Amino acid sequence: MDIPVVLSHKTAWLLRRTKHFADMRDRARERGRQCGEEPFLEDDDLPDIGLREYGAPAHAVVQRIADALVSWGVPAQDAADVDVLVPFHNDRVRSRHLVCHVHGGIVGGENVVPVARGLLSVEDALCFTQAATWMDRRALIEFGYELCGRYYLPFGQSYVEHDPFTSKLELSQGVARFRGTRGVTAARTALASVFDGARSPMETALAMMVTAPRSLGGLAYRHVSLNHRIDVPRAFSRCTSSTYYEIDLFSPTRSVGVEYDGEAHGETSRRGHDAERLNVLSLMGYDMKVLTSVQFAHQLNMHRAMNAVAQSLGIKVDRAAQFQKRQDELRRFVIRGWLDARPES
Repeated sequence: MDIPVVLSHKTAWLLRRTKHFADMRDRARERGRQCGEEPFLEDDDLPDIGLREYGAPAHAVVQRIADALVSWGVPAQDAADVDVLVPFHNDRVRSRHLVCHVHGGIVGGENVVPVARGLLSVEDALCFTQAATWMDRRALIEFGYELCGRYYLPFGQSYVEHDPFTSKLELSQGVARFRGTRGVTAARTALASVFDGARSPMETALAMMVTAPRSLGGLAYRHVSLNHRIDVPRAFSRCTSSTYYEIDLFSPTRSVGVEYDGEAHGETSRRGHDAERLNVLSLMGYDMKVLTSVQFAHQLNMHRAMNAVAQSLGIKVDRAAQFQKRQDELRRFVIRGWLDARPES
């Protein structure tokens, strides 16, 4: 089996949920900063999982990759089958638990990132494009938010705060390179609902309820900025000790802010600060709306809350029963497992 091996499709997506992948990205960025170049890794920076052994049969290579994935945190049942990318049809290798996907051309260095000696993964834009071939549209939009967000989702844990893997602009530019590739149209469509900077899965959930298309139950409102910074003018300095605030989701054209208030925000030590914050933002002329975990947990509460958000954003409220059903399906999707999400320390 030729090496290096390029992980792709679902295996590349699974890899992005591991601390190992996040650490490799951090190490590459640090080396790039030190050398004043684009992020990169030398061979000595990478773990050796035994892929450089000359003449190793395909089944042995697949097993070593699967073992490495499991050691990095991927559940064993998910690592059983390994997806890899090959340039052309005649490069495919037949082996149990190996799934070869044909790229249709040479896989250039700009389309891969190293994760071990002799092992690469497709880079983010190609991974996102490939995900469009097996994820539904809601999951693909959510994946876009995760790639562009300030966190990642390790298996069996809550989310971990982390620098974004990429940005919406980089994803858009990357997807544009893959014109004609299977999944590219769905990827481009999903990116219209993706924005940079979500700090947690619940901020992603909030953003998706506002920005996702109406066909999926969202408000289809796209003039937003996540974690938008608002500087506090000196005229309001006597009302707050803060010099600026960040708003979870902000509409610059409407001066409307929407925030998620989970249980972490309800701790006694935070309540006074949060009340002060909302009061000052209101004095500054911003229309603030707050969605809580209780509203996310109940269909009617959420529907009424989203009606209020829509009215503030100048969106005509859709009263159709079919839309309410889609909105509830989206609500259920975005909160699955995350109402009690906490960042790992």
